[in-house]
Amino acid sequence: MNPKYWGTAGAGILPLCVKTGRVMLALRSSQVMEPGTWALFGGKIEPGESPEEAAVREFREETFYNGKIAIVPLFVFRDWLSGFAYYNFLGLVDREFAEAKVEEGWEADAARWMTLQQALKIRPKHFGLKALLADEESLEIIMSYAMTRNPEEDSYEIGDVRLWKYDSIGGFDIWVVNGSLIRSLKEIEFTIGGHHWRYPFIPRTQLWIEDTRDPIDLYANAMHEVIEATLMRDQGLDYDSAHEIASRRETEIRKSLL
Repeated sequence: MNPKYWGTAGAGILPLCVKTGRVMLALRSSQVMEPGTWALFGGKIEPGESPEEAAVREFREETFYNGKIAIVPLFVFRDWLSGFAYYNFLGLVDREFAEAKVEEGWEADAARWMTLQQALKIRPKHFGLKALLADEESLEIIMSYAMTRNPEEDSYEIGDVRLWKYDSIGGFDIWVVNGSLIRSLKEIEFTIGGHHWRYPFIPRTQLWIEDTRDPIDLYANAMHEVIEATLMRDQGLDYDSAHEIASRRETEIRKSLL
């Protein structure tokens, strides 16, 4: 076993509060490897554990946080000479838990909530955190959840789940959203898309559709939500009736685009 690592595999979590877009880092204590560096929360994967299970267990042990958490896979660090692997995850939480509570443990001398920009600039970094933030795909994922919210817009409990604005159609701003995050922290039934008259937590002036890279899907799903929301808002139709009409129109739109 390489003395640089604890065990043959490890897993860790970078906590991110979806309400504020801020992340938390821990300043490692003198009782652990790489002391005095800023790092994620994590540790050794025990026998019989999956990387996801180990990451959540270590996170809860080190932060004393017992609330809901949704995890998103990130970069896997591998040392090909020793065979060691470290599985990184983004941990989405719905509130910023106390920094002081983390500091009661023996593994961290300090813990701080900070913006992603501050996390990128902070020094010194643990080599694992440095490798994670240098991975372009992981950084893109983290940035998508760390969006800055507009305080003038209607607020909703789970924070800003929007990824990017798709278009404005029929008086609605259409946003592509992270459906997995919505299902994990707010509404398990959310699928494909939605609007205020189906999901009241969505602002009345917005329509949300799930992220997809297929341009036909994006347009057809957006038009479905425009038609359905308009029928429910302006004509007072119930959801089932409006959904049936919107689905028929969506089918026609998809055929016309083939």
